Amino acid sequence: MTIARVVLGFVVSIFILFSCVLGCGGDKGKQPAEPEAPTDEIAVDPGDQEEPESEEPAPEVDEEPAVPTEGDPGDHFLGHGGLFAGPQGYTQGSTYVEPVLQIAPPGSTGKGKFKIVRTGKHMETAYFWKTHKASADELKVGVIALMSEHKDAQGIYTAPKTVVEAYDGRWWMARISSVKPLESKGFVWVAGGYKVAPGAIRILEGDPSPALTLEGGEDKHFVRLDHWVAGHQPLPDRGSAYASISAVVRPFEGGEGRFLALNNGKIFDTVHAWQTRIANVKDIAKDVHVLVPDIKDGGVYRAPKTRKEALFSRWWWVKVGKKKGKKVIVEGDYEVKLDALRVVK
Repeated sequence: MTIARVVLGFVVSIFILFSCVLGCGGDKGKQPAEPEAPTDEIAVDPGDQEEPESEEPAPEVDEEPAVPTEGDPGDHFLGHGGLFAGPQGYTQGSTYVEPVLQIAPPGSTGKGKFKIVRTGKHMETAYFWKTHKASADELKVGVIALMSEHKDAQGIYTAPKTVVEAYDGRWWMARISSVKPLESKGFVWVAGGYKVAPGAIRILEGDPSPALTLEGGEDKHFVRLDHWVAGHQPLPDRGSAYASISAVVRPFEGGEGRFLALNNGKIFDTVHAWQTRIANVKDIAKDVHVLVPDIKDGGVYRAPKTRKEALFSRWWWVKVGKKKGKKVIVEGDYEVKLDALRVVK
């Protein structure tokens, strides 16, 4: 038995050795590892390599702030912190803005990301403002006022009365042109000739606009003693040149001053500005420059009958041609009532 077992073991060993020679180790998982790349290969800049898609970080998701459903009645029913934004800043006339909620603060471009409360849409803009309800001493000529679109039967823009009213319409900005009506009628005029209740106005915090206190009474043309007439052109030798009733923002320095055109709220620098007074009969002579309001009835230019007509109409400089009774014929053959004319002081 011992000899037989030895012989049998010898035969099995020969068989296993013969099988390995023919193909033992066909499983690739058991093959030796591939040799490493030579160390003298040219290195590749990591910046030139493409990142595997699976290794890209997931994009950050902006947090959606909730739309306010409550607000403070003493703050125009706004429950969003008084933040407003728009596609552009204010330059003149009126500009629409929206109550917004901040999603992301301003980046290197100065633009923040906001959610419009009224529509739920997103807006990226560099024009955004923290605001508050105006106090009585903040209502000055030149200040930018912010109001909602709601108005009463007299056409005066008023404050929203509910949270829904605070958000269902757009808001708009315009520069204050006159606070004179506050004394008797309880509203202010803003650029464009719109009447706004003082309690409806919000103020932009950090607004660099001038806050002007105009002094002196009004004459029969509703022009104050400290109003100026300013434009972009000199008194014309021929034809006419438009100008506007304006307030001084900065007095003449180096031959140029800064003025606020009350009709459209634009602030501009010019050397072409004058203080004026109502003309009398002795002032009227051929080739004298007169200032005419751009208001007429039946083809004849006339004096302003209201403060709105005086402040929000254009005026134009022109030379006198001849006098014709209670009218004057100016260059261009236009008829103007004598009591409508102004001259340089």
